[in-house]
Amino acid sequence: MADDISKPTEADAYQRFPDAETPQGACAGVKLVDGAKAEWEKRLDTFNDQAGKDRVKVEVAAAALANLTEEERRFLPNSAKVYLASRVPNTPEGYEAQAKVLSASSYGSMGFTSWEEEGQAKFYRALAADPFISEAQQRWNDASFGDEDRLEAARRIHQLQMDAFGGKQEPISLKDDLKSHGTHYGATQEIKLSRSPGMGIHQPVFAEFLDTISHETMHSIQQQIIERAALLKGIEASVLEDLNVKSVHELAGDGKGIFAAVRAQKIAEAFPGDPGSWNRELRDDGRLAGVVPMFRYQMEEGGYMPVSIAGEDNYIRNPIEMQAFFFGSNTAKFIKANTEERSAILTTLDKNAEIDRSIHARRTQERETILTAPKPCQCT
Repeated sequence: MADDISKPTEADAYQRFPDAETPQGACAGVKLVDGAKAEWEKRLDTFNDQAGKDRVKVEVAAAALANLTEEERRFLPNSAKVYLASRVPNTPEGYEAQAKVLSASSYGSMGFTSWEEEGQAKFYRALAADPFISEAQQRWNDASFGDEDRLEAARRIHQLQMDAFGGKQEPISLKDDLKSHGTHYGATQEIKLSRSPGMGIHQPVFAEFLDTISHETMHSIQQQIIERAALLKGIEASVLEDLNVKSVHELAGDGKGIFAAVRAQKIAEAFPGDPGSWNRELRDDGRLAGVVPMFRYQMEEGGYMPVSIAGEDNYIRNPIEMQAFFFGSNTAKFIKANTEERSAILTTLDKNAEIDRSIHARRTQERETILTAPKPCQCT
């Protein structure tokens, strides 16, 4: 990025990448995207064949990412990563480039982390206190604890996790499957568990079964987050239409106040109680806002790296899988822990959530200052 008067300000960068966690991250997004755009414009027209164009797309994506410093990559906003990854071909070579881009920074912001940690702690406390879960863990390999009991345990775990996060429960059923312990089906909004020997509900270790359920439930939550975000955007659009403007920036005088009041009323009517504070956290400065671009991209056609083409290493670098694997494995560790170890896990989650909330609040305040008193991006 040239050091001249045309350099974008941090406010410009935030306007382009509102999901950025920090001003450095927003500026890094500009550097990544604009660098790739310029290189594509220069090189793509020199090729007539698709193979040549695909090769250039992969090379440019890799070079644009490599042009960032480690600190810039660390805070890249999801929307910038999605822009770059979505323009890389879905080939084995392309998936390798996509994987590096999508996993260049964490799947969510520090603010989202605290929202997840709060839900995780609530879920773990509910698991520890639930008598049926305790019984299932004790009787897991008893002959008298059959398939229906195991399915009921899966539904109970799913319910406790959804209650902790404010999500909506989805149906869980069984299927024959020798390849996967469980699958979340976004189109039908349901979870299916394998009943094949050694798989799904027949996993020999209860903690591994719990890992599977909490992993698939996290996919349910991911999808529900983007669906709620879309519904909220729809409400906002309808209010703007009623006010005969296309953007809130067109409103003058008391217009912005009227817009905010009507929007809040319509949201409250559509989602009474706001379980899990989803509505509040999906605002532009909320803790869930940063993950929406990535979750949406990964759940649309072409945005997910399948193991059959991308390979195992790239498959597990799908951000939605990274999060679900992480959450599931930590849940398994909790259920295997003794009373003292569980207490330590919960204390750590509570402390981390408090720290992360403070960081998010400070960054939100910093963002407001930057938008009113912008300064040039400091990208090298």
